[in-house]
Amino acid sequence: MARTVDLRDLPYFPIALLPDMGIIPDEEESAMTTKTVDARGRLTLGPRYANRLVIVREHEDGAVEIIPAEAVPAREAWLYENAKALEAVWAGIEGARAGRFAEAPDLKAGLDDAEGDR
Repeated sequence: MARTVDLRDLPYFPIALLPDMGIIPDEEESAMTTKTVDARGRLTLGPRYANRLVIVREHEDGAVEIIPAEAVPAREAWLYENAKALEAVWAGIEGARAGRFAEAPDLKAGLDDAEGDR
């Protein structure tokens, strides 16, 4: 039988109980550890994050969220700011994956027309 624990009744928060309570995934899916921030405010994340770009989001409650990120060149940023254009690109990619392609123009006919104009 599963035991019920009211966390407000505990003098401490039992982090080890979180996976059993379904609040966070177990260690196979997600790792939770404690780290110490050094005197200069630095935190090491380990080799998994070495040389990676991350977003550091500070929440009002003091929590810090570290999100792996990818940089987007400035000349391509417009696409991510234009929902309609981005949707069209994704629709095109999905169509290509499904084998749906637009009818290509007859380039030879266009070349023959251009040569006839000479």
